[in-house]
Amino acid sequence: MNKIYATRIVFFSAGLIIAAWAPLIPIVKEALNVNTGVLGILLLFLGLGSIISMPITGMLSARYGCQRVIITSALLTIISFPFLVISQTPIELGISLFFFGASIGTVDVSMNIQAVKVEKGFNKNLMSGFHFFFSLGGIGGAAGMSFMIYLGVTALLACYLMSFLLVILFSISYSGLVRSGEKENKKYFSLPKGIIIHVCLLCFLMGVIEGSIIDWGALFITTELGMPPSVSGLGYVTFAFAMMLGRFFGDKLVTLYGRNKVFFISSISIGLGFLLVINFGVLFITLIGFICIGLGASNMVPMSDGHNAIDAVVDIAARQQLDFVFLTEHISCHPDLPLMENKLILPGIEITTDLGHFNVHGPARGLDMNGLAYSSQALIERGLAMVGDGLGTISINHPMMKPWHWLYRDMPLHRVNTLVVCCDPTSPTWPTSPQSAEDALRVLNAMWNARA
Repeated sequence: MNKIYATRIVFFSAGLIIAAWAPLIPIVKEALNVNTGVLGILLLFLGLGSIISMPITGMLSARYGCQRVIITSALLTIISFPFLVISQTPIELGISLFFFGASIGTVDVSMNIQAVKVEKGFNKNLMSGFHFFFSLGGIGGAAGMSFMIYLGVTALLACYLMSFLLVILFSISYSGLVRSGEKENKKYFSLPKGIIIHVCLLCFLMGVIEGSIIDWGALFITTELGMPPSVSGLGYVTFAFAMMLGRFFGDKLVTLYGRNKVFFISSISIGLGFLLVINFGVLFITLIGFICIGLGASNMVPMSDGHNAIDAVVDIAARQQLDFVFLTEHISCHPDLPLMENKLILPGIEITTDLGHFNVHGPARGLDMNGLAYSSQALIERGLAMVGDGLGTISINHPMMKPWHWLYRDMPLHRVNTLVVCCDPTSPTWPTSPQSAEDALRVLNAMWNARA
């Protein structure tokens, strides 16, 4: 099976089983005759199982491949799901929730690893689309379970039917999952640091938001709003539907407006949604609040996935049959370049001024700013002086893209090795990018016709 389709099926299945649990919570609470305080403690066991399993899932996926990890954890999820309603005591429910949380947490992490690998393999934005199918599964799970309860189907039979459907879905996806693990001798686990900590905090907050909707949305509707159990899943259905819509358009929105703008608007939408849910006590307004939360949360996790690390950049270069890669940063050199077989990785420095931007590729030393006059011209001249005697090359960046176009006039063209005149016309970095790309192509066309 095609890897994209297989990944979509796995995301759909994961959303299906997680959402199917939401309408069962009021039924389980009533069957065990526990108060919300005890239920809250029991629900922590689901999160505890996920917290324990998630950190080791990356190691397992790297060593054994996504296929084995996804299928094994999916089977454990399917087996543990009916035990959530079979449990006769709070202790039994806590144990069942722990194993259910551990197995579904493993599926969650391993399917995202699968998604990142597939996205990089096809070299295009796919992550929001994958999470769209997770939300679609969420709609199906919550709505399907609520509908069966409405028809009078027992909770246990509904769990068996859902488990049977999951067996079929995971069996279909099996052949399209990534089989092999990592062959390189590398660390399978390391403590997060730097930007990874920020991503971890973002994912934690999104987990809190989605977990609160799953675990408490149904109870909120039945207890605070006085609705019957047959409509208890309506909150998660609207939440998941909004997430599905957001993720359907997510890749395009991020491409058009950039991650920062999408992140900002999404944060406002989440906050507004919780205000509507908590403060009005009316079902219609509450559902609008769930929609706002779903739209806001829809692309938070997808935006945190799939960024190209150094290894990924090297993989892209390999697919383009390049023998070298330049890693360039602003006014700095990489202090620790990785060793890659059959690939030469070279340092680079980008020098940014109000008179223009340029790269120094392969400098023999760092940029010495001691005793430098405080002016753009002095900085440019010092950067250009780093190249000489055949060491290093100069590349002028986006010389036609205003307001960052090249304005430094005192440099003959023979000192320039490369003009990076074609900017990505879909780049959200600056609104003039499409026009500058068009202008650059016209100049290139004129130069080509003039045999310049």
